[in-house]
Amino acid sequence: DSLRAVWRDAARSDSARYSACYDLCEAIAYNHPDSALRYANALVAFTRERNMDRAHRSALTLHANALYHLGRNDEALAGYDKVLLLSTEAKDTAQSAAALGN
Repeated sequence: DSLRAVWRDAARSDSARYSACYDLCEAIAYNHPDSALRYANALVAFTRERNMDRAHRSALTLHANALYHLGRNDEALAGYDKVLLLSTEAKDTAQSAAALGN
């Protein structure tokens, strides 16, 4: 509940809200992948609207992870491919390597 409260608190910094939602997605991914997907979708939009490029790619990874846990493997693979493409374009080798590990 505390992570949800931080995520919903518009008075908090964008980075604090991002971190709270990211941690929430990871915490619920296995047991509640449908909820994780909903939060990941919100985080993708949040990071895109704020031009948080690296965080946006991480949010896309969370989105793909949630799809994977829901058994939507083709969609998850497409999501991981998108993260790999975007991180390669950004010359972010660490994130590219992480995308390959998914």
